[in-house]
Amino acid sequence: MPLSACGAGREEARFDAFRDSLTDAAVTVTAEVTARDGEDVTAFTLSCTETDAGCDIEVLAPEEIQGVRAHLASGEAQMQFDDLILPMPQAEDAVSPLMALPMVLSAARTGHLDLVWQEDGLVCQLVPDDDSAVRIYLNEDNVPTAAEVDVGGHTCVFCTITAWSTEKSDLHESNDTNLGGDQP
Repeated sequence: MPLSACGAGREEARFDAFRDSLTDAAVTVTAEVTARDGEDVTAFTLSCTETDAGCDIEVLAPEEIQGVRAHLASGEAQMQFDDLILPMPQAEDAVSPLMALPMVLSAARTGHLDLVWQEDGLVCQLVPDDDSAVRIYLNEDNVPTAAEVDVGGHTCVFCTITAWSTEKSDLHESNDTNLGGDQP
C-alpha cells in the first residue's frame, strides 16, 4: 500500500513559519551537546548567541572548562579562556561540539529542507552542504527542542535544547529587492 503525503504541505508550512520567525532576529540557544567520535563520547552544556560578527559560544559545563568561550565568524573560529586566544581548526569529516550550535542555526536559516515528518512534534531534516545533514525537532509551539548533526552519513552530535530565544535584530535582514507587485 503506498504511503500518502497528505500532511506534508502542512508540515512544510509549519517549518516555513519557523524559518520566517528567524528573519530579522538574532537567536540565543542553550543546549546539552553530546558528541560521538567512534567509542568516545563527550558531553557539554553550551550557550550560543548570534552577533553581527558571527556566533559567540560559551561552555557552561562541565565545570572543569566552564567559561571557555569561542567565536565563529565566516567559517573561522577561535577559542578564548581568560586572556588566551587560540585558533580552532575544523576537520572536514567531523563537527566539533563547539561548532554544532552555530551549524544548527545556519541550517535552520539557509539549509535545504530535505524531509519533514511528525514524530513527537515536527522533525525537519535540512541539508546545509553535500556532506552533512541537520535534523531539528520542533515542539507544538514551533520551538526547537533538539537537533542532530550528521556528517558523512553518521550522526556525530546530539543537542538537547534547553533554551531558545529570539531578539529583534537586523543581523539577518532580507536583501530581496523584489517585494512582489508590479516588478518583473
